[in-house]
Amino acid sequence: MWPTDFIDWCITITTDDIEARTKARFQTYPFLWHNPRRDDHQLANRLAEMGRIRAFEMARDLRDYPGYFPNRNAFKRWLLTVAYREALRSMILEPAIVAEWDALGEGHSSILRLLYVDQFTDVELATALGLLRR
Repeated sequence: MWPTDFIDWCITITTDDIEARTKARFQTYPFLWHNPRRDDHQLANRLAEMGRIRAFEMARDLRDYPGYFPNRNAFKRWLLTVAYREALRSMILEPAIVAEWDALGEGHSSILRLLYVDQFTDVELATALGLLRR
């Protein structure tokens, strides 16, 4: 039961599994996989690693909330989702990505930051851009 089993649950979830699943999801983003100007696999590896590290840090912080995860499977599903999202958030730390976003111009780069770093929903994005009033 959470958080008593935190260490045992963490041991059963491999680093490779988390990072491989994150990188597999990256394949839907051409700018992460199909750019001949840089070694995209190293970039994807770094982002996946940063996402995994951050997800475990966040899980560690949740130990203060008994019962937060009902079982190991729920914890693993949460960890995989958060690792992916945190990997996307980490894109802002990669100079190559920031340079490409900035080259698109202010409007486009702002949208990409809101989508990937801040992870706005479509409604939140439309509201932030002044296209929707709430």
